[in-house]
Amino acid sequence: MNRASRAAVPLTVWAIALSTLSACAARTPPAPSAPTVAAAASADEGRTAFLNVCAGCHGEDALGGMAPPLVPTQQRAEALLEIVRTGRGVMPPLDPGLIADDEVAQVAAFLRSLSQ
Repeated sequence: MNRASRAAVPLTVWAIALSTLSACAARTPPAPSAPTVAAAASADEGRTAFLNVCAGCHGEDALGGMAPPLVPTQQRAEALLEIVRTGRGVMPPLDPGLIADDEVAQVAAFLRSLSQ
């Protein structure tokens, strides 16, 4: 095998690999699925956490009370967690012993469910 032939083999392998990757990348991503049972359970668990920790200030319906309304919202769990942990305005930061990070995510799901 001469030098030119040996150089062509790796190029051919790269060409095949790139065409395979291109074909995979060109596939249409799956359509978003309908809300799952897990999402509904998360919102239900979020309601419980909300009533236990948040409703005293934000009202049982999250429409406000001593504190501002929390609905309508499309707030993501990460943004809500930042507010819960650092506080905002007159809201003090809440300790993870009072409401765990996963419960804050469930509360975010609950608030989004109220906003639909």
